Amino acid sequence: MSEARALFMQPARDEGRWPGVRAYLVEQRGIPRGMIDELHDRGTIYADGRTNAVFLRTDAEGQAVGASLRGTLPGSEFQGLAYGTRRDEGHFSYSLTVGAPDRYAAPQYHVVESPIDALSRAALIERAGERGEYVFLSNDGHGELPKRQIEEGLARGALVHCGFDNDAGGNKLWQQVKEAYPRAEAIVRERPPSGAKDWNDGLRAAPGRAEGPGQVDDRVPGRGQVHGGHSRDEHSRE
Repeated sequence: MSEARALFMQPARDEGRWPGVRAYLVEQRGIPRGMIDELHDRGTIYADGRTNAVFLRTDAEGQAVGASLRGTLPGSEFQGLAYGTRRDEGHFSYSLTVGAPDRYAAPQYHVVESPIDALSRAALIERAGERGEYVFLSNDGHGELPKRQIEEGLARGALVHCGFDNDAGGNKLWQQVKEAYPRAEAIVRERPPSGAKDWNDGLRAAPGRAEGPGQVDDRVPGRGQVHGGHSRDEHSRE
């Protein structure tokens, strides 16, 4: 007999603990307060009774099907998933439009390893004023790749940036992408800025400064194509 599947139990909100969680995200992690407040108002990010930052994961219909947790108390390194969350269902995501995008330009998707990295990458792009339409997705480290969203992006003509960490784990994830999409020419590996392990390190290393794009240094093999007015071969190195 197969084991019964645990149902997702969304952590209860604790607004009394939100100021501390908000301070952690804004002051320690450097994520813009406007971005955090917007997501908190939507209910996408909030505090639970243990002072964890809760990042809701949603499915194709926008329904919460899980949550990523991040400890915010001093000295805490806790990272985990709420009870009943399945790594193969739903992902944390954030959409951003900078300026008035060229209507002929393809959107850009960024897949990273954590919700904090997703918001950090968004903040760097916003600071740099890189006009366009963006979608940021987290796979929670070694969780399932957000294949539904990647395939949705490819169908829209999007360039998909895999912004995994600058470490062995990030290299392994990139290998999984290449195996899953061996002929997808619009998927590139984009590393965090030089010297940074992840996108939040890159954000905190450059407070208040506009940052250009990260280092695109690999891509799924294939011929170069034009996306959003730029040749992919101009931004990629074998």
